[in-house]
Amino acid sequence: MATGRAIFAHKSPDLIELLENNKNAILVEPDNLENSINVLKELLENDEKIEQIGKNALEMSKDLTYFNRTKKILNFIEKRLENYGKNNE
Repeated sequence: MATGRAIFAHKSPDLIELLENNKNAILVEPDNLENSINVLKELLENDEKIEQIGKNALEMSKDLTYFNRTKKILNFIEKRLENYGKNNE
């Protein structure tokens, strides 16, 4: 993502947490070779789409830092503690 290149991958639970088909990646069904070939052929014929997906991936990768992840985790913990305090008053 951080290289600004289009990502071509199989849809899997861990990947779909970060990747969105036709936005920041091209995702295909696992174990479907014919579909993968067809999608890849279509992609190779569309330079604009490849470039846009790469740009979108690069833009999204800017938010995927340890600092941002830590902020999200701390916010989650703070909210849980607030709710815990409210429920135990």
